Amino acid sequence: MILKIDKTEFEKDLHLYFHSIFITPQWIESVSSESSIPIYLDIFDNGKKIGKISGLIENSKFGKQLYCYASPALIDLTEKNYTQCLNNLVPYAKSNNLSRIIIGSYDNKHSLKYIENKYYTTERVEYVVPLHKDIAEINQNKRFKRNVKKANKIKAIIHQSNNKNYINIFLSLLKSTLQIRTKKYKKSYTPYYLKNLNQNTLKKLINNQLGNIYYTKVNDSYNCMEFNLEVNNYVYMLLKGTDEFGYKNGLSSFISSKLMEKYSNKGILYYNQGGRPIGIDGNGLTSFKKSMGAEEITTYGATTNFLIWPYKILNPILIVGRRIPQSNFIIKALKKLLNQ
Repeated sequence: MILKIDKTEFEKDLHLYFHSIFITPQWIESVSSESSIPIYLDIFDNGKKIGKISGLIENSKFGKQLYCYASPALIDLTEKNYTQCLNNLVPYAKSNNLSRIIIGSYDNKHSLKYIENKYYTTERVEYVVPLHKDIAEINQNKRFKRNVKKANKIKAIIHQSNNKNYINIFLSLLKSTLQIRTKKYKKSYTPYYLKNLNQNTLKKLINNQLGNIYYTKVNDSYNCMEFNLEVNNYVYMLLKGTDEFGYKNGLSSFISSKLMEKYSNKGILYYNQGGRPIGIDGNGLTSFKKSMGAEEITTYGATTNFLIWPYKILNPILIVGRRIPQSNFIIKALKKLLNQ
């Protein structure tokens, strides 16, 4: 059974569950729009609540679809519960004329995998700093420590703000990072890697008390900023921007180091550095995340084929597409089209 509830009811007991930051009402409301309507669901099995999930009802070219950024929140982390939650969503979607279910794996607090046949399983990796360990026990490499020393040498200081006026400065630093990485790896990208993530979303995240900005300021200049999501003792590094001066003087590593200390002192155990893009640029980001001692974890999402007519006639395309390498440009185009 699925029970649709409002965001206040959804949030009441969310802290009791292992949950992704990306199913919190603060996130969902920030990425919502007229064509992306928030939805909050409690999931039951034999009268017992076994999970919770939230997402967006998306108006697409292929009917209304349920899009969730992450897997259901669970009290009991078992594949049986995880699978049952996903199974229960299928009849709910059909009865509400939803053409498809797409569930991401951003900030999943587990590596549970769907074990039946109603969904196709997707796979990603994320990098999490293990703050349950003593800071001295976290495996930071020499390059990371050397960069922190560079920043200390120029007497860098970390500051915090949740003032929306800093967004424009942050956007400028994101642009600098884009230019530097594009020049280095010969490949452009968009920093807004999540559905409905944009500069307006960042302002909403601050308004909804989910987003915090951390930055360094040297000689009256802002050189590095990190935008983090923080709720229920979980932290997710959403975006980071650095200029040339910041790169040369280790300011990105410096901010990461200082935040590790800050979060550890607050008793926060989970500092997620996010995933990685495909390609050589992703190799560079992975190297940086591992340099600070982040550990690689595998996370799984799930997606159905089309569930209702007439869209079910497209299912053979989905099935064939999954058998072809995901790097194929035709498959990339189809995925982008069908996930609209």
